[in-house]
Amino acid sequence: MLRHIAAFGFFLMMSLGGIVNAQTQEAPAPDAPPAEHEATVEHEANAGQDTTAERVAPPRSTFFDANHRQRIYEQGRLSHIRAALYTLLLPGLGNFYVEQYMLGTVAMSLTVFAGIFLAYGLSLSRNDLVGLGAGVAGLAYGGGLITSYQGVRRYNLQLQQSLQLDRASALAPGAPRTWGLSLSVTF
Repeated sequence: MLRHIAAFGFFLMMSLGGIVNAQTQEAPAPDAPPAEHEATVEHEANAGQDTTAERVAPPRSTFFDANHRQRIYEQGRLSHIRAALYTLLLPGLGNFYVEQYMLGTVAMSLTVFAGIFLAYGLSLSRNDLVGLGAGVAGLAYGGGLITSYQGVRRYNLQLQQSLQLDRASALAPGAPRTWGLSLSVTF
C-alpha cells in the first residue's frame, strides 16, 4: 500500500513539475516589448524606405534539389555484387541484405536440408541422397542469387521512384552498368 502511495506521489510531482516548467517557458521576459509593438515600430521605420528588398524572393533551398536527391540515392542504393557475395557465403544472406526475410529463410532452410541429405547420404554410402543433397544445395544457391539480384533491382528502383529521379540521372556517369536478363514481347 505504501508503495502505491509513493508511486502516486511521484507521478503527481512529475505532472505538476511539467506544468510549472511549461508555464515558465511560455511567460515572456518582463523587459521585452510586446511582439505587436515591435512589428508596428518596424513598419513605421521602413515606411519611408524603398521596399525592393521585400520584392526579392528569398534564396531557394537546395536541400531537395536534383543533386541532393542523387546523393541520397547513391548513398542508399544497394549493391548487386555485395548481395551476390553474401549469397555465395551462405544462401539467404543476400536476401536478408535486400530485406527479403521470407526468401532468405527459405534459402537457409534449403541449405540445412541439403547438408542433412549430404551427411546422411555420405554416412550410408547412398549416392541417391548425396545427389538429392547436391541438387537442393544448387537450388538454394541459384535461387538465392536470382532472388537477391531481383530484390536489389526492385529496391533501387523503388528508392529511385521515391526520390523522383528519372532513370537516366540515377545512373551516375562513372558508375558501372549492371547486367541482367531481359525479356520483351511485342505483338
